[in-house]
Amino acid sequence: MRNSRRIGLLVTSGTILALVLMVFAWMHGGGSSQAQQDAVQNCPQAGNWAISVWNGGDGTDTGQALATCGDVAVAYWLDPQTQGWLWYSPEWAGMSSLLTLNNGQGIITLGGVTGTPTPTPIPEATPTPGTNFSRIIFLHHSVGANLIEQGDVRQRLTDLGYEFYDHGYNGDGLVLADGTPAGRDFDVPDDNTNPDGFADIFAQPLHDPPDNTFSHLMEYDVIAFKSCFPVSNIESDDQLAEYKSSYLSIRSRMDQYLDKIFIVVTPPPEIPADTDAQAAARARAFANWLASDEYLSGHPNVFTFNFFGLLADPSTNMLRADYRADEYDAHPNELANQTIGPLFADFVDQSVSTYTGP
Repeated sequence: MRNSRRIGLLVTSGTILALVLMVFAWMHGGGSSQAQQDAVQNCPQAGNWAISVWNGGDGTDTGQALATCGDVAVAYWLDPQTQGWLWYSPEWAGMSSLLTLNNGQGIITLGGVTGTPTPTPIPEATPTPGTNFSRIIFLHHSVGANLIEQGDVRQRLTDLGYEFYDHGYNGDGLVLADGTPAGRDFDVPDDNTNPDGFADIFAQPLHDPPDNTFSHLMEYDVIAFKSCFPVSNIESDDQLAEYKSSYLSIRSRMDQYLDKIFIVVTPPPEIPADTDAQAAARARAFANWLASDEYLSGHPNVFTFNFFGLLADPSTNMLRADYRADEYDAHPNELANQTIGPLFADFVDQSVSTYTGP
């Protein structure tokens, strides 16, 4: 259980008569963008929301915010350990990243109450009986395409009873379960599948019919996604922290859809010509964090395939020599894909089995 943080809540109920957005910055210098994004996502009344900020009792900035959506109040604050956003609403408690706000006397009801929020893991969940997790989508770039083709991923998953679709660059578009091009794409913004790009995708509203990348992905039962090898050239601790922040916001969105399975595929490692020892070590730390209990525990529909760990030389944290096509190409070679492709297919199948139970 994460450490608690004291907050003051001031909530006004009733219909919002004016749409107000106060753009503000606090101790992390990042402003309220993630809280704003979550407020938009959580508010079913498109556009009918407002957000405000308050400080701690000693006047210090605390990274806390209050959003209102119609008659619904949503409290936000920054977890001091993970630096990820947590939120709670009594009317959306089933989707909240916290189950309750607890002041030691019982559950706080929002309404001018000062208390101590107690982060609580999302409970273990099972899908609705009869849920069929048969349709898989894998969003990737060129490394993913090679893994699928040379690793025989599509055929292996087909033999296991799944429909496996994949999507590379927008120019390549969607590939259907039978391996043929669909002739359309998901309009991935700027073709960006770096952590910030995925964070932007997972911040998009869910629409039916789909008109953005997130809505297209959510037409499937199992959603796998991967950044490409340039992400593994992590040049600073600040950049590593930004990557983690992006994936915490992604996780918050995945938590809202327990009828879906999400598979995070860690980025493949870089080659020595394009990175250095310090950047590669940070890439290892990022991949290990994504595959750790710290990231996965309490999020039963989220799984991580540690692609980096299978490809990287443990002594250098760079692409293994026997998995390189040459010294200037970071795409894993055919041996790598033939070795890891079956492992990926089996991991997808096992993730479904783990989530659905016996």
